[in-house]
Parts: sequence; structure tokens; C-alpha cells
Amino acid sequence: MTELICAIEEGREPENGASENLHSLSLCFAAIEASRSGGKVAVGSVRAVPGVGGA
Repeated sequence: MTELICAIEEGREPENGASENLHSLSLCFAAIEASRSGGKVAVGSVRAVPGVGGA
């Protein structure tokens, strides 16, 4: 939270911006699906993981 406040005060993008966080989430979803299916899963191809976060 401190980084976000500093970025706002300094008029810059935070180091941990939303696009990086979304990419990390895409990686996690793909890893979970690959583990479940036992196959390769393209990063960004999974929009929700059943049983995780109410999906």
C-alpha cells in the first residue's frame, strides 16, 4: 500500500501495477489447470478455476 501512495504522490506508476498483477494471476491459473489436467496450458487461456475463489 505504501508503494501505491508514494506513486500517487510522485505522479508515477507504482512498481507493482495492475498489469503485472494480472499477469501473475494468469500464471497461477494456468499452473493450477495444468496440475489438474496433467497437460500444457497456455498462460492467459484460463479465465477462472473451478473451486477457487467461488468460481
